[in-house]
Amino acid sequence: MARKVYSEPSKVEAQADGIHVEGPDAVEVTLTPQAALETAKRLGNAAVDMLVGNPDSPPKGNNEP
Repeated sequence: MARKVYSEPSKVEAQADGIHVEGPDAVEVTLTPQAALETAKRLGNAAVDMLVGNPDSPPKGNNEP
């Protein structure tokens, strides 16, 4: 299945119940602050890997709960 690649960043807002993220294709998720920070770390690591030309490296920290 081909996946569409989006160039617009997601909207992020701190709300009373957690960190609310709205992305393309009606994606919506609310994360705890801890989950939001870990997600941000994983996104940043994957983006750096792509920018430096190493897209096949395994995501860092994906095996952690």
